[in-house]
Amino acid sequence: MKFTSTHRMAVAASAIIVLALTGCTSSGSEGASGSGESDTGTVRIGINESLSGNLVAYGISASAAIRMAAEEINDAGGIQVDGVSYSIELVERDNLSTPTGAVAAQTELVEDEGIKFIFGPTIGALSLQSVEIGKGQDVIQLSPSGAWQVSGYVSNPDYPYVFSTQVAQDELAVVRVDLIEQIGADVVGLLGSDDDTTAGTVPPIQAELEKRGIEVVDVRFPTDASDLSPYLTRLKSEGADVVFYVYPQARGAEAARITADLGAAKGFVTTNTPASVALEEAVGGPLPIPWASAYGTPSFEYPANERIEAFTEKILAFEPKLPLDVASAVFWFYDYVAMLAEAMEQAGSVEDVPAIAEALQSITYDGVAGRICYRENERIPSADIGSVFVVDGEVESKNTPSSCD
Repeated sequence: MKFTSTHRMAVAASAIIVLALTGCTSSGSEGASGSGESDTGTVRIGINESLSGNLVAYGISASAAIRMAAEEINDAGGIQVDGVSYSIELVERDNLSTPTGAVAAQTELVEDEGIKFIFGPTIGALSLQSVEIGKGQDVIQLSPSGAWQVSGYVSNPDYPYVFSTQVAQDELAVVRVDLIEQIGADVVGLLGSDDDTTAGTVPPIQAELEKRGIEVVDVRFPTDASDLSPYLTRLKSEGADVVFYVYPQARGAEAARITADLGAAKGFVTTNTPASVALEEAVGGPLPIPWASAYGTPSFEYPANERIEAFTEKILAFEPKLPLDVASAVFWFYDYVAMLAEAMEQAGSVEDVPAIAEALQSITYDGVAGRICYRENERIPSADIGSVFVVDGEVESKNTPSSCD
């Protein structure tokens, strides 16, 4: 059947949305049916995402990317294993953008639904809570969580099926610090909310800055802080040349505006934030200081090549209401659905989780986000890294290729 995408922002926490993206009649993880010319089966894949609450933009982006990838795989004939064509069926849970919701969603997917393959949650604080549910069970969980990387889940043998979909934080830190050096800085002020996401993002950046001899001032603000001015004033008093704003991205325009208003620094660098912040949102026009953003993905808003441009047009046609401020999050999921499908084909099973995980670790995949591969002894991928640099209203967009052979 033809799938029509919607936001589902009002999905209740207890609701299950099961989407059979083909006309397959069988159910279960590896059931095959029919005695005709071809056999068919179904692979059930779970989504634990923020379909309501304050992180819904990330959930919508993730869901759209997974849905489109699944539909394309099914339309192309599904996953081929031992003469059986397996279609993908999605089982979706809303984690309400809360840690308790993430745990509840993961528990229901794993224990109630028996799902063996789960995408999400996107945000580090939610992923850290949900990851414990699958420990000791044959469940592959994939998320862009930077907190997973810093906390060691993706290299810990006790969590062998936890896979990151965000490029290695140390590789990303190199690009981020390159942008800082492009502006020029002896002292960098790191600013972010005092939570797990900031805690997981800061260490690789700080290590790369210190490796290059750049002094670091690290300032965290409470998650409920109503005004960022005192924290930026502190960075100014500490002599910061550039402010590196970490998280949450929803307050990035506010932080950039205050930085400019206070003259707190001569430049502003951030992560996963659209150039529109520097072009108009921060001060109602071009920001008067250089601004840059590095992504753990290619740039969605300013595609750096024709491949990415074609993909952005396609997914916007699939989901016209995609939230453009965090749309680059689609690259954390789209290619990885196809990689999981390819791993199943290589393993010769849609049920043997250890074999599928081993195959996934070994794949090098030519995707929209470039050439993707997992690093040796770590379940962390290398992929293209995008960045945008804005000066006087002019945007420069580029991709740094992955390190895959």
